[in-house]
Amino acid sequence: MSGKGGKGPLARSKAWLIDHAAGHGTLVAVAAGCLAFALLAVLLWFLVFSGLNGPVQFVYAGF
Repeated sequence: MSGKGGKGPLARSKAWLIDHAAGHGTLVAVAAGCLAFALLAVLLWFLVFSGLNGPVQFVYAGF
């Protein structure tokens, strides 16, 4: 693995991201909020369109 200091491209990218995130707290907070909103939207979409939020009929059939 050649590169600066023997690090791979993912390690260099992670180090660059951490270094630049330290000086941009507001940008990190906005990105975290956007990510949380997107993950919540995916979860809601899954629950609405998968049909898994309905009652479990095979459990109640035994009673």
